[in-house]
Amino acid sequence: MLNINSTNPLGQKWEFVDVDKPVKEQDAATRRRVRVGAMRAFRRRQRLQQLDVFQSTRPSDPTRDLESELEQSSSYVSLDQASTTCTDLAQPIEQNDARETLRNLDPAGTKSVGLSQEQHYLLNHFNLLLCHRPFRFPPKTDNRVGALWFHQALEDQLLLEATLHNAAVHLDGLYKRQASTQALRHKANTIRLVNECLKSPDGVSDSIIGAVVLMAWTANYNGNLPEMQLHLDGLARMVRIRGGLKTLGLGGLLHALVTRLDLIAVTLTNSKPRFAALGESGFIDTSASGGVACVLLESMEGVLAPLSVIFKNIRHLLALQDSFASDHGDSDRTILFVEKRSFIFNRLLSTQKSKSPPTEKAHTYLYEPCRIAALIFMEYALARDTPNQNMLRKLCENLQSSFRTTTKTAELQQLWDQDLSSLKVLLWVYYIGGMVATESLDREWFSYRTARCMMSLGFHEWSEVESCLLELLWTDMMHDQACTGLWEQVQQQLRGSLIA
Repeated sequence: MLNINSTNPLGQKWEFVDVDKPVKEQDAATRRRVRVGAMRAFRRRQRLQQLDVFQSTRPSDPTRDLESELEQSSSYVSLDQASTTCTDLAQPIEQNDARETLRNLDPAGTKSVGLSQEQHYLLNHFNLLLCHRPFRFPPKTDNRVGALWFHQALEDQLLLEATLHNAAVHLDGLYKRQASTQALRHKANTIRLVNECLKSPDGVSDSIIGAVVLMAWTANYNGNLPEMQLHLDGLARMVRIRGGLKTLGLGGLLHALVTRLDLIAVTLTNSKPRFAALGESGFIDTSASGGVACVLLESMEGVLAPLSVIFKNIRHLLALQDSFASDHGDSDRTILFVEKRSFIFNRLLSTQKSKSPPTEKAHTYLYEPCRIAALIFMEYALARDTPNQNMLRKLCENLQSSFRTTTKTAELQQLWDQDLSSLKVLLWVYYIGGMVATESLDREWFSYRTARCMMSLGFHEWSEVESCLLELLWTDMMHDQACTGLWEQVQQQLRGSLIA
């Protein structure tokens, strides 16, 4: 035991004292602290021994051999180099037991493949935040399709590297920083593995297509449209080699991803879709069912009749989305929803303008604005929580341009004012465009024209406007903050017109 020589208060020192000799300074409190510390150390050693016994008696995992393979590969990142925070992925870890702590807190089961803490963090970020974005799932639904991709990536090294690269680039964008070393390393590994897989005799596999799709989505995060188009051109060649979109695996997951990515690029570039639509089997036959939308559009000398069928299919898709809100659909139903939505997008983007020659009838000039407004409605209503803002901005710009390109705007307005059906369609088009307009001048442009249509129709209340919107395409979910703000601007325009 130790004793402090207190004879000289200015020069105290430690002395070793025989335990058999009584020490006056050792009081009851000191003995109690010593016993508590010794008991804590004993219990800690006992728990560690029990943990070792439990680990030694666990059955062997057949996938555990992958850990040694990943450790030998150049893409493996040790825990001493991994990061614990999302703000600095390169920050070293000082705890020696970090790997064991990670494995004890591993709900996704990533420890079986020997993932580092950095890889574990990136996969969780992808699974929680990024999986659902390409699909724009209906509200209140589980992301079961994202879980399917997540588990597939754990079994394929190429998909794993592409997924980690996608998550790392998204994190760099969130924190507005330059490309991290982790993102560059995973990108290099993805490109290397893609080149190696393309040389194999197996041809173009699902993992290769999935990796290229994720690289294209990564370019979409950065707003790099040329790189995104480059990846899409490569995907188009790969899909042709495979024999079409229907040959892709993962239960339709790759099919939906490729189609959605192509729709974004087509909208931003005003081009035609690279990939064929899903086929007539994906188109909903509603010819036997009635609907006010078809009556209103088909009554306009047949000019808008092609859009009438598409509008009825969009209504059917809205009903399918409402069924998701009441119960949690499985992955098959979710894929079906995404496929039907992609098909209708393709039909709207591929539909050409009416071939009938321009006449004194103003209905011909409503075709293009109505088609663009339908695209805006689909992206806004069917992607309620996460619409693609770049797509909405581009579509809003195209909608305004569709009215400005004609040289007979004044004459057309006079013809439209004399036709009740044209005024209702215009009211719907202007209101849909005004809801997604972000600039104040654009919102004023749409609100002024909406108020003018209301005055021509004799509308004064929101109930009258909503009834008109329901005749074409509208849902209660659209009545949000953007809708309320636009309605307030429209009322201001109406009050100003009455005063004038």
